[in-house]
Amino acid sequence: MTKKHYGNNYEVSDLRAWLNGDFCNAAFTADESAYVLTTVISDPIHTFSFMDYETEDKVFVLSPDEANALFASDEARIAQPTAYAKTKGLDVRSRMVSEGVSIDVCEWWLRVPGEETGDGTFVEYAGRVNTKGKPINYANGVRPAITFDLASYCGTND
Repeated sequence: MTKKHYGNNYEVSDLRAWLNGDFCNAAFTADESAYVLTTVISDPIHTFSFMDYETEDKVFVLSPDEANALFASDEARIAQPTAYAKTKGLDVRSRMVSEGVSIDVCEWWLRVPGEETGDGTFVEYAGRVNTKGKPINYANGVRPAITFDLASYCGTND
């Protein structure tokens, strides 16, 4: 049976290819890369049948369940964009954090499709996980995730 690929299928996405190619090569030295473990990403069927897959990645983006589990609150999920991301056209909003003080914040993509074909799940400006999704051509940010072998890394730096 031929697998049908949709634009929001993380398994064959440009985002996944970029994270594990150009991004990984630029973000980590050869020494650091040795401690970035390959992680089996398993996404059982969420919305569409094409989502039942496993991939092996050094760098990945979180699922909605992982984003909820790894961040203690909506506030903790709020992302501040880098200067580099802003130059690439990232959609940025200003968020007031105290009287007269604001920060730039951005939405960021998750790896599971939204409810409609062509939509992706994401974390909103206020840190809420949105599983309904929005079209994947929006200028959301990316928060790469890795599994790092900290014990081995620390053991080599006595």
